[in-house]
Amino acid sequence: MLQMAAQLNFTYEAREGNFTTGLYNIPSNASVEDAECKSQTTQFIHLIWGPETSKQSLIMYFNKSNDTTVLSFMQIHLALLPEDFPDAKENQTVQLITRSDGAFKTPENMSYHCTRVQKINMTETLDAEQLIGWISVSHVQVEAFRRANDTGFSVGHDCDSSETSDVVPIAVGIALAALILVVLISYLCARRRSTSRGYMSF
Repeated sequence: MLQMAAQLNFTYEAREGNFTTGLYNIPSNASVEDAECKSQTTQFIHLIWGPETSKQSLIMYFNKSNDTTVLSFMQIHLALLPEDFPDAKENQTVQLITRSDGAFKTPENMSYHCTRVQKINMTETLDAEQLIGWISVSHVQVEAFRRANDTGFSVGHDCDSSETSDVVPIAVGIALAALILVVLISYLCARRRSTSRGYMSF
């Protein structure tokens, strides 16, 4: 399952031969063309949109290892239509790829959730053209390797959730215990000196 807002920022070749920058919002009416949901190691979702004569697409692959799910591969296929990019060179298609081993990292049996904007670099092309780009995603909730009987997202693992190690609170506790011990020893030593000098302490 997947829901998100996504905007592609990329370079493309203009009619004059120079490269310029374009923005493109992935439409909310994109539909699922294909998906692999049965494998327990690699799953994907393939979204398409646009006219029948020029389909656009987004493919996302997810891997599972050591009880953790990550986004491992993403590919954008975008035909630059005249109504969207009137200054683009004719019959131009942008195909950008990213390979990752840490994006959307989620514990098993949980969905990934993140409302803030995240930037994912698209640093590779299929045809080695001089194109660069990135995709900005927000309001993401995605879950691969779902249990068969689920009808909605599982409990969300938020991208900004605290992952502080247990070592930190343990170290703080030890430091506080040591401080209390030092204060107690100092008090007992001071009380003993006062008693030996004939003073009464209250």
